[in-house]
Amino acid sequence: MNRVVTTVVGTLVESWQELRVHRGRVVLSLVGVTIAVASLAVVVGFGSLAERVTAAFNEQYGGRPATYSITGTPGSGDGTGAAAAATADAVDRELRAAADRYDVQYAT
Repeated sequence: MNRVVTTVVGTLVESWQELRVHRGRVVLSLVGVTIAVASLAVVVGFGSLAERVTAAFNEQYGGRPATYSITGTPGSGDGTGAAAAATADAVDRELRAAADRYDVQYAT
């Protein structure tokens, strides 16, 4: 009888010790996963923040990038001669005026 009680008590004590060891491993594993996910979230957040700050500085000091387009088509005629040259000159004048008005640095 003494031997059965010793076996049962020994089994319970050993099981409790194994449970404590495995519980520690599980807790450490969960802590590691939590730290990894938090680190990844922080890095992605800082990357997004840095991207926005860089874009804001670029817009503040260099202006927003934009495309301004003027298209001229001849109203009558075959597109050659004096009327076409006058239309091309008018379009060029309008382009230059718009570039000056909006402080455009590069225009073609």
